[in-house]
Amino acid sequence: AVVSTQSTGDCILTRDGRYIVTADRDEKVRVSHYPNCYNVHSYLLGHTEFVHRVVQTGNTTLATIGGDERLILWDLQSSTVTATIKLDQLFSTLTALPSTHFLLLSSPTTLSLLSAKDLSHLHTVPVEGTIVSVASGDVGEIVVLTKESILRYSVSPDGLTCTPVEVCEGVVWGDVRVSSQPERKKPAGNKGFEAYYERKRKRIEDETAKAEAKVCVS
Repeated sequence: AVVSTQSTGDCILTRDGRYIVTADRDEKVRVSHYPNCYNVHSYLLGHTEFVHRVVQTGNTTLATIGGDERLILWDLQSSTVTATIKLDQLFSTLTALPSTHFLLLSSPTTLSLLSAKDLSHLHTVPVEGTIVSVASGDVGEIVVLTKESILRYSVSPDGLTCTPVEVCEGVVWGDVRVSSQPERKKPAGNKGFEAYYERKRKRIEDETAKAEAKVCVS
């Protein structure tokens, strides 16, 4: 199921639960111990402008993008840069596809698939409509929310093809995430609302009657 959520984007907890990684409004990425976040483990220094996305790509590797239009791959333990590339535009989202070695960059109208090992470019897919949010689902699955629809793509094991497999028209703006939980069934009609308003009407009538009774007694 695809549901609405708020995206943190620039702050993650590492998979082993040891560190909080925060992309600041300046060029630094701070790695702090968790839960004692006041204890700074290291700073990742390599960007020259603000950093607005950070994702974990492996057990000890991170990737970040910033306003300097650079994508940087980091070794978390040594706090060093292992790879960096200059992008041809400012991408809005950076996503690590789970159980793969792929990174996904999205601009307003394209998806770009890169290797999470060396940042080599694998594939670019044009998207109809304006991309609002991107989420990763099962292995090799990408869910894209545009202004007009929800698109689902299947990525090949080698990352060289990205095929659209489903389109849902007529959705609203927002962020998306992919949930493994079954979607809850909603009660038919507006019975829940009708019961609520009936209880509210009765409560108001009771309170009004009590107020009028007090006036009569006085």
